[in-house]
Amino acid sequence: MQFLKDLSTRAKILCGYAFVVILTMIVASTCVHLSMQANDISDRIITINNVSFANIQSAQLDVEATSKVNLVYLNDNAMTKDEYLKNGPAVFKSMVDKLSGFHENRIGGEPSDEIYKQTVLELKAKVLEYADFYEKKVLPLVIQDKNDEAMTVFIREGLPKRAEINQRLNYIIKAETQKVIQLAEITADPTGMYIALGTTLLGILLAIGLGFIISGYISMHMQN
Repeated sequence: MQFLKDLSTRAKILCGYAFVVILTMIVASTCVHLSMQANDISDRIITINNVSFANIQSAQLDVEATSKVNLVYLNDNAMTKDEYLKNGPAVFKSMVDKLSGFHENRIGGEPSDEIYKQTVLELKAKVLEYADFYEKKVLPLVIQDKNDEAMTVFIREGLPKRAEINQRLNYIIKAETQKVIQLAEITADPTGMYIALGTTLLGILLAIGLGFIISGYISMHMQN
């Protein structure tokens, strides 16, 4: 305190202004940091929603298409054999290509847990097993015009394999949804806002108080 008393009025005024400037910078940096953090979380949510969910939904459509193309041809005869031989293998290839690109270590842009990793690995294995079953057991029967037998084999063995794939896709969707909810809860947490508001108010009060002090020093100096 004696050090402050020994300072000249000019030095005290400059120190007061410097303190106000530093305090203002601290308040501003805190607000900017919290804002950037909220924006980062929002970007991560968008990544999961727009990229990850879109990939899963597209894969689900391909899985359903593998059943549809077989049931339409083998059961309803709603397409020609040439159309089936073109579309059947194509939908299976599309399903394999999309699901083989799933990243077991990431949920959108977020790190995944062990259960998620294992589920994705199982999903990829089941997809390859399903495609291999179709290529070796269903497609050859269709080529030989044994549609009734192909239909029986597909219903008995193919549909359960498709169900196993959908079961794992549903788990992945659930995990993605939970991750979005967790990130959204962080964004909605008012703690950061309260910290920023409290810091700002404290800065304003200190600035006002220092303004009075500086004004008092100036008045005393002028009177002397």
